[in-house]
Amino acid sequence: MGTNRVKISEKNSTKIFVSNLWELNTSFGVNIDMTPSKSYMEGDNTVPDMIIPDHKYINAQTSHNWYVTLGTNRYFRLQNPRVHPYMGLALTYQMAKLVTMEPYIGLTADGDDPRVYQSGTNIGQILCGKAAIVAGFEYSLSPGLVLGFEYNMGSYRYDILQMAARGFDIYTAFHQSVRVFETPILKLGVRF
Repeated sequence: MGTNRVKISEKNSTKIFVSNLWELNTSFGVNIDMTPSKSYMEGDNTVPDMIIPDHKYINAQTSHNWYVTLGTNRYFRLQNPRVHPYMGLALTYQMAKLVTMEPYIGLTADGDDPRVYQSGTNIGQILCGKAAIVAGFEYSLSPGLVLGFEYNMGSYRYDILQMAARGFDIYTAFHQSVRVFETPILKLGVRF
């Protein structure tokens, strides 16, 4: 038996040239995913010829993930006017949150509903800041159509992870990473 899942995703990137060789860019993305819950349904074993089985419960789950990136690139002139290499910097802020809610899960062996004694919600979130050195090139396929390739030559990322499991204090962890040659992106753009 399936669940009705809702998923929403959106990404937008924009760049503006402030001079012939300098460009400012921004990108924004969001991903929202929701799964509704299904309560536990107790079966009936009183009639041996017509047993109704138990139905498992499904936790409701909602996740939100969004990011915003601000950057600048410096383009370099070549003799071929269709090829445009560049280098730049990018700063990214990202947040992700996951919330799980437990529906009715049945009674304990003593006949009690466990939701009376504990919260049915678990929450976790991560906050991230990232700085990257970006390199890439663009190739003009036609006067208004551009094909490009970009990657992060090096990046530094700092994460804060927080989890609030039911019945416990908030757990916080910190993480740092340095990476090279990551996040390759193939781009197709329209120039106005």
